Amino acid sequence: MGKAKTLSTLLHTSCTFKEAFENVFGQNKGIPALVCTRWNSTPRQISAITSLGHQALCNLLEDQVHNELKFSPREWSQLQELVAILQPFLEATNLTQVEKVVTISIVLPSILSLNHHLEDLSKNVRYLNGLVRALKKSLWKRVQGIFVTVHMMESNQDCTELPFSDPVYLLSAILDPGFCMMWAEHDVLKTEDVKEKVKKRAKDCVIYEISQVSAALLQGDNDQNDGAASNTDEEREEGVVEKKVPRLFAGYERKNKSTTNTSVASQFNKYLELCQQFDDRSPNASLNFWLANKNNLSKMFPVALRVLPVPASSSPVERVFSHGGIIMRPHRAKLSDKTLSNLIFLKCNSLYMK
Repeated sequence: MGKAKTLSTLLHTSCTFKEAFENVFGQNKGIPALVCTRWNSTPRQISAITSLGHQALCNLLEDQVHNELKFSPREWSQLQELVAILQPFLEATNLTQVEKVVTISIVLPSILSLNHHLEDLSKNVRYLNGLVRALKKSLWKRVQGIFVTVHMMESNQDCTELPFSDPVYLLSAILDPGFCMMWAEHDVLKTEDVKEKVKKRAKDCVIYEISQVSAALLQGDNDQNDGAASNTDEEREEGVVEKKVPRLFAGYERKNKSTTNTSVASQFNKYLELCQQFDDRSPNASLNFWLANKNNLSKMFPVALRVLPVPASSSPVERVFSHGGIIMRPHRAKLSDKTLSNLIFLKCNSLYMK
């Protein structure tokens, strides 16, 4: 790691070495510098180095009289193993930190997939077994609630007190047609009986959430009706009664047959069938799916609308503060709070104002 860091620094500070590097590998190749506040800069740097080729890089360093930075075959193999171990973690980080797309549904499948990845590596790595064991132990500790939820771990603690035990992670993964129940098949490393138990728990969780949301919506409608009824009673007391005006052909109206009154269980089964046919991999695929099926899956749509907009990380909010820091420069210190708020709002929503 020390050699990799020194090599990157040399490439960014020495014009002679940079010119020789570009002559060998081309101008499109480079080695990114480390950023102390971003862990993912390390796998990016190591990946960039290993992509150059061991022999070609050693020849360059020898020609430029930097033999102390040459990697031995063992060190090169260790770097390649490190890239193989950290690459899925880097991908998961990138997926959960984007904005303006659904990210919360990625959390549970990513955690289970990373655990599966480490489980496979533990049988194949040659040099970095300790790192694999440490990562697996840390993963199980940090997101213990998810592993308890999918019956891969038992805990004496109350499940609601465990980290990542919120049902939003399970709900969002199920309600994203790109994942649905596939994570249970591929990454729940248990017997088929346990997998079926996990699927049943997931279905029960969705049905329970639908009942809760439906009850809340019904209560809101009743409150509105009560308010309208009280207004009518007041008007009657004041002697103001509005008569219903008859409409021409009022009796010709047809009652449309709708499928929205189907049971929750049948809608859920219908959703599973639609997921089998789902092959859209665009960034907004899940949102487009629910907009297209909000009438067919009318009972599930309010739950999806409530769950999927939740951000998976604080990165989008941190970017808002970064925009604020860029706008609020020392020479603009007299900006009022309202003006600053409006400028940040316009900057963060500029995509929708073109």
